[in-house]
Amino acid sequence: MFLKQIEASDENFKFEYRNLNLKEQEQKQDWFLRINSSGQVPAIEDTETGFTLGESKAILFYLAERFMKNTDWWPEDLEKRCKIQHLFLLSIDMYNTVGPSAAAKFMFGRQVRQVSWDQLGAMITCVDSHYENSWDEKLTIADLMIYSICALALDTPTFFDWINYESLIKMAKAVRALPGFDDVHAYYKKWIQSKIL
Repeated sequence: MFLKQIEASDENFKFEYRNLNLKEQEQKQDWFLRINSSGQVPAIEDTETGFTLGESKAILFYLAERFMKNTDWWPEDLEKRCKIQHLFLLSIDMYNTVGPSAAAKFMFGRQVRQVSWDQLGAMITCVDSHYENSWDEKLTIADLMIYSICALALDTPTFFDWINYESLIKMAKAVRALPGFDDVHAYYKKWIQSKIL
């Protein structure tokens, strides 16, 4: 998603996206291990510099620093950048809650313990409160990360409902209005719909 925003802001920026077949272990092939030796997705290779990197959050920071420095996405102001980093840390906590719950439900068809739902609900409420109290309606790289995690929980009828989180809805609408959003998320939406049990 962020690559599309860089592309929209810089006509000289070009990228190639490659969808890997994880079931076929394509991420374990030699060519990919050269890019990310852990054999995990996502990963990037900057063909101008030869730099390679894995882990979605690290990739976002790299892309922001390299291509979107001193923009709303990654502002020059230290305090604003620290707030972005704070949201990133919160997103790690959210992922650690959402990830196991989603995997248990989607991948293995297991029941998720009520305490996990309660923790997830509390975290989403906390994030909604952040957006109510301190969001200036300018999207940053952290908002993309928060959106992707919340969408896993909130786009699925068996989890929660966006309608209960008014401030998150505003942020989500801004993300969904970004150039290229529908193209990037078409595969994700199809995957979610196929996994609803």
